[in-house]
Amino acid sequence: LTGACTAAYVSEAQDPMRLDWYREGIGPVQNAIIDSKSIYVATKQNVIASVSKADGELAWRRVLTEPGPVDALQLHAGVLVSLSDYGRKLNFWKAKDGALKGSAV
Repeated sequence: LTGACTAAYVSEAQDPMRLDWYREGIGPVQNAIIDSKSIYVATKQNVIASVSKADGELAWRRVLTEPGPVDALQLHAGVLVSLSDYGRKLNFWKAKDGALKGSAV
């Protein structure tokens, strides 16, 4: 994260064994998945995004309209899967560009 110091920071949380991660434009991160080139995150503001591991730049960002939080995030074969709205909504995103491939309720 050295190249991303202006864009992202890690801070100590109240719990000494936990760190909070925040990136401008997406908010505090709740879930994160790291692959070879990107960090895929879900935030407290119902944002799903891809951040470059190399420089911390935001590759893409999607704001979910569901009222509930992003409950889970998984990555498989280039597809990012998000479970949101208290487990009621499943979205499938192209990990490369954030395009919505499909969804199920």
